[in-house]
Amino acid sequence: QLVYNGAFTLDNWKHEQGFQLKKNSNYWDTKAVKLDEINFDIVKDKSTEINLYESGQIDRVGLTGEFVDKYRNSSDFKERPEVTMQFLRMNQKNEVLKNKHVRLAISQAMNKKAFVDTVLNNGSLPADGFIPAEFAKGSDGKDFRKENGALVKDDVKAAKENWKKAKQELGKEQVTLELLTSDNAIAKKNAEYLKGELEKNLEGLTVYVKPQPRKQQIQLLLNSDYDLGVDVWGPDIPDPITFLDLFTTDSTYNFDKYSNKQYDELIHQVKTDLAGDENARWEAMKRAEKILLEDGAVAPFYQPGRSYLQRSSIKGIVTNDFGGEFNYKWAEVKK
Repeated sequence: QLVYNGAFTLDNWKHEQGFQLKKNSNYWDTKAVKLDEINFDIVKDKSTEINLYESGQIDRVGLTGEFVDKYRNSSDFKERPEVTMQFLRMNQKNEVLKNKHVRLAISQAMNKKAFVDTVLNNGSLPADGFIPAEFAKGSDGKDFRKENGALVKDDVKAAKENWKKAKQELGKEQVTLELLTSDNAIAKKNAEYLKGELEKNLEGLTVYVKPQPRKQQIQLLLNSDYDLGVDVWGPDIPDPITFLDLFTTDSTYNFDKYSNKQYDELIHQVKTDLAGDENARWEAMKRAEKILLEDGAVAPFYQPGRSYLQRSSIKGIVTNDFGGEFNYKWAEVKK
């Protein structure tokens, strides 16, 4: 039996269909909680989800790029930035992906700006580093991302050069890789876009998209049973270490089996010897991010924005950058 200490308890969960939260009568501040229940529907087709909103069956719906312009002028339309990072994992258990030039070529060939501008169209930003923008600030108040500069960028010419070197070193003209992703509408669209750009820009590369239910996708990632994998990371605290710590050799989340002694040492210092020296610690994290991306250990994709429709009668939902995304304690329906 589950134990709860929050405003709601989980009730009536149906696999792949939906679930329900009910007000926790034992919550210490239960008088402040206005909703008796919250129902969540799991809908994988975005058009179906939009129709449910239009017909009044649901009260909030996220928008994918093709719907943003249609609803942008609606009074229900809302947009918010996130401090998460969508990125492409490249599993170095795969002999091809062990090659640094392969990884750099993939990162450079993704055409991120066109993707966020035309496909997402929701305020997302093309990634130019692994640490999100407007996420963490140093003692001088300066943003980490701005300070450390653009460490990855769209560069098809450089991608082709790295790809040519990689094929020479590997002795291959044709390369086949599998791209693991979730099976929801947005994830599949992201993966199909990546497949198209990578195959177009890297001659001889074939990418097979493997959409999986989220549970299976996570298990395959945990088992390092993939070639390429679309993933996302959201921070626990407003500090770059929550991202950088993912790729130390001994990290639980280093599914890609990346290993660099200099990187490991820097991250160790950040968490120990430099913990009391804010400026030195900050500089060490900047160096670590540069090493990570110069190695092509990971291919940052985009920093998500979120566009959605929410009925004007719904009030009091609190959104968080850290931890759980939504807090429904003060949510209410005002007629």
